[in-house]
Amino acid sequence: LSALSINVGSVPLLMVGRAFSGLMAASLPIAQATILDISAPKNKIINIGVITFSNTLGFVVGPLIGGYLADKHLVPWFSLSTPFYFTALMALLSAVILMVALKEKVVCKTFKVVRMLRGMTSLFSILRNPAIRNISIIYFFSVLGWLTYIQFISFYLAAIHQYSPTQLGHFISWIALMMSVSMLLIVRLLIKIFRPHQIFFVALVMAILGIIVAFNQTIPSLWVGAILIAFGVGLSYSAVLTLYSDFTDSTQQGQVMGVASSIAALAGGIAGLLNGVLLAVSYESSFMAIALVWSVALLLFIFRARFFEHH
Repeated sequence: LSALSINVGSVPLLMVGRAFSGLMAASLPIAQATILDISAPKNKIINIGVITFSNTLGFVVGPLIGGYLADKHLVPWFSLSTPFYFTALMALLSAVILMVALKEKVVCKTFKVVRMLRGMTSLFSILRNPAIRNISIIYFFSVLGWLTYIQFISFYLAAIHQYSPTQLGHFISWIALMMSVSMLLIVRLLIKIFRPHQIFFVALVMAILGIIVAFNQTIPSLWVGAILIAFGVGLSYSAVLTLYSDFTDSTQQGQVMGVASSIAALAGGIAGLLNGVLLAVSYESSFMAIALVWSVALLLFIFRARFFEHH
């Protein structure tokens, strides 16, 4: 639909296509739940890191491939719609591989009526679990800080340091690459020493240190700060999903991954509104607000640390 909208010049059709793509993005929690279901307890955080690395790798490679596929100077028939057709082909290939390679551990023998509000009732039911509720509150502030940062930094680099679209692409790819390193390599080292909730603590500290370094606002400090932030976000994401899994039984893995996605979506909406207000004040206020949000997450974690140690 998105590709066709470009070919026919229809903005409404493009909006429909993007909305449909957004709905299909809900497959990520299902994939995460599947990984957790087939993983041994000691390998959960490592395998979550691998699947999140794969997702993040797409953010590194995707913009580069999309840029080439849209460049008619490389191939005459390339256009702005070509990346969308390529994406559709990749989705079809993924579906075929999934049907052939994935072997279900549990076969559902009963069928239930689909109810539109069941997702909301399941969400509230899951949040009655005090452990899930505690994790969710801390995770909300953690991801709010991250999404506020990633939405703000591109605008800031373009406005203050006159970054071109190509330079912005390199910076975002740098962040995604560092996140991939944290989720694929660093988490494997830390899990030998720390438990998931301790890794979460380390990750929050790293993110705060990263935004403090970036507050210097020089080009080198922004790139170095991005490393610490990317490491912190990558590690915290892997740790949080593992904690979610550890505090729920095997029948609720999919639901609890949905909780994590819902929290991230809510934080994303609030981050957009927050950036709108902060950018009207000053760029410095954005840096300080991000540091404050992550500090709140860290303080909440410290306040509930004994709960995680006990369980």
